[in-house]
Amino acid sequence: MTLPFLPLVGIDIGPSAVKVAELSRSTSSHKLKALGLELLPQDAIADGVINNEEAVESAVLHLLEKLKIDPRGRRAAIAISGQSIELKRVQVEMGEGPIAEIIDELADQHLQHDMEDLYFRYRVLETSPSTGLQSVLLVGAMRDVVDQQINLLRNCGLRTGVVDCSELCVANMFEYNYPTEGSLTVLLDVGSQTSSLILLKNGQYMYRKNIQIGGDEYTRQITQNMGLDFDHAETLKISINQGSVSAPEEMQRVLADLNEVLVSEVQEALNFYFEQSNEQDAISQVCLLGGGARIMGLDALLASTLQAPVQAVNPFNNISVNPQKFEVDYILMQGHLFGVALGLAMRRINDDK
Repeated sequence: MTLPFLPLVGIDIGPSAVKVAELSRSTSSHKLKALGLELLPQDAIADGVINNEEAVESAVLHLLEKLKIDPRGRRAAIAISGQSIELKRVQVEMGEGPIAEIIDELADQHLQHDMEDLYFRYRVLETSPSTGLQSVLLVGAMRDVVDQQINLLRNCGLRTGVVDCSELCVANMFEYNYPTEGSLTVLLDVGSQTSSLILLKNGQYMYRKNIQIGGDEYTRQITQNMGLDFDHAETLKISINQGSVSAPEEMQRVLADLNEVLVSEVQEALNFYFEQSNEQDAISQVCLLGGGARIMGLDALLASTLQAPVQAVNPFNNISVNPQKFEVDYILMQGHLFGVALGLAMRRINDDK
């Protein structure tokens, strides 16, 4: 029997690690109860598909045990990401009938996958006062990927409370921590395999683009250009990004070259959005999160290219953290890794966020 007062356990099953977050929630605030990360073997997950279920289950169970979270009677919130999720904001002219009558037609028109292969949901958003058009958010998740994660949770003794989308988790987390009235914000979540560009306006989701460059590509380029094995290159990259050591000249060149490619992809995606949407507002800020948020030189290049201030996101900015229970230095140095997990932990069953 599920105890209704227990919060959802946010479990972010990513390509390189499983991250877990649990929050207690009052009327207007959140308090951190549990937080942890367990690394996964290379290629355990690719394109959202779990290739090594035994390793991922083991990581989830070990993390729950380490955090003293008993899975019995608990529900978890999970997120689907990458190519396994379709997210489309559309505008429609409202007729006399309800939106539900045309939603299947909208989904067939705007989503790429066959509807039989998707779990599909939609949400009616605001109506434009200038055009009278109704905005609708269409969300489709690949059934096989969703079912795989739900089965994995069941094998770990958990029930599924919420299935979300990584980009919307990040948007909800950011909206809670950084209220942004009147601004057009670019969120860039630099993951291990891919990066997600998310555009918010006044805290509302507007657009996303999945970019096929992540932190692993930086590591591979370091490996190829400097003759290092992958693990050594990864360790060196992290140390340099954290400022622990200085970067050799060859590595500076490798990082700079890949930064140029990534920022060019970001610029191209934003140009597409502005052309398609006729957006009039300029970008107010660029916010970085994910494992690659601190790649050397990325923030400066984004700032100069997009002509907007750039900052790293702290997903714990408005969350109460007990310094006697959690290491503050860890939160400050590694907090940017937990954007999705925190967004999941903020969810409630049937909260329609």
